[in-house]
Amino acid sequence: MNAMRGLLIVVCTISLLAAGGAHAGAPDSLWMRAYGDTNHALIYGIDQTSDSGYVFTGSIWVDDGSTSAHAEVYTGRLDAGGDTLWTAHYTAFGYAEGWAVRETPDGGYVTAGFTSSPLAEDRNVYLVKLNSLGGIVWEKQYGGSYYDGARDLRVLHGDSGFVLTGYTRSFGAYGS
Repeated sequence: MNAMRGLLIVVCTISLLAAGGAHAGAPDSLWMRAYGDTNHALIYGIDQTSDSGYVFTGSIWVDDGSTSAHAEVYTGRLDAGGDTLWTAHYTAFGYAEGWAVRETPDGGYVTAGFTSSPLAEDRNVYLVKLNSLGGIVWEKQYGGSYYDGARDLRVLHGDSGFVLTGYTRSFGAYGS
């Protein structure tokens, strides 16, 4: 069994002074926290939620002894003070990262990133819809036979879908 290790992810909110008569100075931290339970956890995307809390996504290294060690998408929900409400991690294949996360009109969340098979040199866009507690509602993969991934996403108004941006080496005239 692996030993759990210290500081992983630090998120802080910053309060900036208004220019109207105040002296410009260093910003003050409203709060700062570390998140995760291994020494290989990263946050790549964070967004403020409708209740002034936050939702984040990234990756976390998983080595549970029953499968080979791998990274999974790591998503969490924080309240406005930075306290953890829930965290979850998941993957479609052996390795996955989340790069963007947004709240959806139904009170859930959607994350986008990539997942890849440990046995092949391919990588697919990985889009995951979560409920309000971080449980998977559905997951989709998009891509071709090489490297594809999502770097950002937006929820369309009225919950009519999502817009993804990212990269592909499977399609297009220039190889990326």
